[in-house]
Amino acid sequence: MEAQLNWIYILVVGTLILVFFIVIAKKYMTNQEIKINANILQQLDTTILGASQAAKSANKINIEDTALTFECSCKGNNCQSNIEIGDSGIAKDTAFLPITAFLPIFSPKKIEKSQLITWTLDWNYPFKVSNLLYLTRDDVYYYFVADDDDKSKQFAKELYGMMAETQFLNVEFLDNSATSVIYPDNMYLLRFIYISEDGKLPSWLDKIKEEKEARNIDVLMLRPEPSGSFSFTKLKKNNKVVENIKEGDGSYYLDTPTLIGVIFSEDELVYQCNLLKAFKRYQYVSSLYQFKAWQLKDDSSLSHCSVYYKTAYDYLGSDVNLGTTINVKIESDVAATVAAKQSLEDLNEEILLAPGGRCPRLY
Repeated sequence: MEAQLNWIYILVVGTLILVFFIVIAKKYMTNQEIKINANILQQLDTTILGASQAAKSANKINIEDTALTFECSCKGNNCQSNIEIGDSGIAKDTAFLPITAFLPIFSPKKIEKSQLITWTLDWNYPFKVSNLLYLTRDDVYYYFVADDDDKSKQFAKELYGMMAETQFLNVEFLDNSATSVIYPDNMYLLRFIYISEDGKLPSWLDKIKEEKEARNIDVLMLRPEPSGSFSFTKLKKNNKVVENIKEGDGSYYLDTPTLIGVIFSEDELVYQCNLLKAFKRYQYVSSLYQFKAWQLKDDSSLSHCSVYYKTAYDYLGSDVNLGTTINVKIESDVAATVAAKQSLEDLNEEILLAPGGRCPRLY
């Protein structure tokens, strides 16, 4: 009996010791994972900042088994972003970093088990506002499909050409029939960018055969216009259109760089949030140029130019307000920004050609 009790005691104590070491080992592994994830996030932050400051650059970064989650949320027109690694709870809040406070990051919501592709373009509206940063995965495929009219084809080919030049993106230009294409295996997303003047969903949409390993298929609808509206339509495995993400009149792009932002964004909401971040930067830069116009119009040596700078001062005051109040889902707001950009471009040309000359350009 005493021997049995001793064995029970040994088993209990041994189990407790084993559990203790398992807990210690698990805690150590968790701490190591947190340290590794924190280091990855720090490296990612440096990489993203470097990419965002080098216009017209594209890179591919190996993130191995790391899962990156990108979030962007707004309270009114104040938007901020978070980048998180997996479920570690380690996040980089880009809203409070001096360099990235206004940094728009157009991307999928999650990048995992793949390589991270970065691309940047200048955003001049009409003066230099910021670099726009686009992120995507190497298992996303972009198909450009145009309607049969020449305008749609030309528009699609120009967008396709821009993206193909990066050499890192999976892009293909198709005729107006996507049913004969052999789609690649193991793709996270197949995105069709369909360009048509009538704005209607293509007839071939229901005939697309989804590959077994493709998790998502969606269609981005555009008209061949330098600025305009867009909508996303998602497909599910039954190959039928089951969900149209477009709400109300949808959202709008302003020019080519913001349209590229639409193409890279997970959905309409991700695009809206990051465009509002871009407009915060636009508001700030507009205020700087407004101050410059105010100084120039009061310069006695430039009295022959003052009428131009007074006009510029008024234009830029309106731009500052637009940066605060713009709603990218309202067509009139977007039209106002496009008109303001054109007015400043025209005025800057007038300043350069002013009678008597010697009027410093505004930007």
